[in-house]
Amino acid sequence: MLVANLPDISHIILDLLAQGHPTLNLNFLFTFLWCLWKSRNDNRFNRKAGLPQQVVIQSFALINNLEASSLVPDSKRISSPANLGLSVPSDFHFTGPKLYADASWKLRPPLNLATAGLGVYFAESTELGRTDVFILASIGGVESALQAEAHAMLLATHFASALKLKEPVFFTDCLNFAKSAVAPGVKDHEML
Repeated sequence: MLVANLPDISHIILDLLAQGHPTLNLNFLFTFLWCLWKSRNDNRFNRKAGLPQQVVIQSFALINNLEASSLVPDSKRISSPANLGLSVPSDFHFTGPKLYADASWKLRPPLNLATAGLGVYFAESTELGRTDVFILASIGGVESALQAEAHAMLLATHFASALKLKEPVFFTDCLNFAKSAVAPGVKDHEML
């Protein structure tokens, strides 16, 4: 009955934060929601069943990684990665605003079109503090998983453009899309 009397997600978030749990803050909550979204996608689209405690463990691991990355000296960080479109083991060494884009998609016969769920997570740490934004959206008429990933990245780039972010770094879990986006001859691939 946690959400029974609350009208929307913003009130739910405020209510959760007001409860004063020692490990619950806005940073953890948005990280948890992102991990929950990823777990749901893995379960639904990749048939990888996960345990609820794995979502919490992943959330703590991501937060610990973010905190550890703030301890890396600037001289060891990558400000403009030379290996665009390649898989990286961690985002620790990337500086500046970071945007993580992901999509969920499933073909629905007989029209062979689907609605895609889009997710964008924005994180930036500055001397003034940390900013986290989580965006969920959907779009209809998507013909493939790759097209869904492209729509998610497009949403991320529009968000970065609207905020006038300087040198944002974009992350996706779709290596095919990442390689295509930075291929020679692709216009505006510097943005991706």
